[in-house]
Amino acid sequence: MKTNIDKLIAKILAWARDWLVFIKTSAEYCIGILLFGLVGATNISCVQSIFKSKRVIVLGTGPSLDCVTRDLLEAYDVVVFLNASIRIASQIDLAGLNLIWLNGDFYRFLELRSEIQGFKYPILSLFVPIHFHLFYRHFYFLRRKNSFLINPALRLGKPNEKYASKSLITYKFASRSEILEGRISPALPILPHTIALTAFMVIISSGCLALHHIGCDFGAGRARLAAQDPANFKRKKILLWHNLLEKLANSRCISFSPALPVNR
Repeated sequence: MKTNIDKLIAKILAWARDWLVFIKTSAEYCIGILLFGLVGATNISCVQSIFKSKRVIVLGTGPSLDCVTRDLLEAYDVVVFLNASIRIASQIDLAGLNLIWLNGDFYRFLELRSEIQGFKYPILSLFVPIHFHLFYRHFYFLRRKNSFLINPALRLGKPNEKYASKSLITYKFASRSEILEGRISPALPILPHTIALTAFMVIISSGCLALHHIGCDFGAGRARLAAQDPANFKRKKILLWHNLLEKLANSRCISFSPALPVNR
């Protein structure tokens, strides 16, 4: 059994580890924010114009992604890929479609960077950079003409952060009122758990005509193309935020629902 002294030592070591991570990440965050300032965020009105009055479909990496067909995607003006759903290009002809890859997790970008750079179809990359301590590793890529950056809302952080980066400066989570008002300017507050929620907020707030999604089966596993990715969503928590987004969509008369697969 652990003695009181052993427990005390363990707590001290954990405290020291948290502070070391906090100091290191804070320094990297500051460098990332400086580089972000050099690249410059895209004017939010430019991002909104991409989705305004458009029928948009968002593709996640859940099991229903396996049901996607070319016929389904052709029914939409804009096709948005989240994370590894972009791998569907290996199975479906995407020529002639208006394609966007939306990402906020630079850890995931490290895994998919070569696939994005070698993508054979014209595509716009839209980033919500929340891991600024990795920003310097993608500085060259993010300066490309077909890459847009959305300015995230920031706040002061703590060494014991649970759901955000452990840094002196970290990203701010959206409040209930910000979601219900669709407030994404001058800086975008982040929704937790999954990039899908933040993507939904950006698209709905931009005044789209309809937003449908497939592969966003929160907590139901992964599609075959993304079987190796972790699926650690907590469905109940996600649905709380999703319900707020439904209220936002309803207040703007926007169709917001899962997409219906086209029978092959």
